[in-house]
Amino acid sequence: MITERLGNPRLFAFPGSRRLDAGIFDVTSAANAEGLRPLVAGFDITLDASKPSIVSYYQRFFGNIPIYDIRLQ
Repeated sequence: MITERLGNPRLFAFPGSRRLDAGIFDVTSAANAEGLRPLVAGFDITLDASKPSIVSYYQRFFGNIPIYDIRLQ
């Protein structure tokens, strides 16, 4: 487990993972077997405006939900 300086678990990106920077989920829906509720929208924040849009990448995994591609211009 990776921890921060105080010993608390720390989130980190894993190569090949599908990790949105922010997501909105439906709190009124029942949770699945892992305790997760359905994602209804997502946000990908990119500092490098030259990178291609990654919306279709996330929609292949999360379904046809709105994915907002936020980047510096």
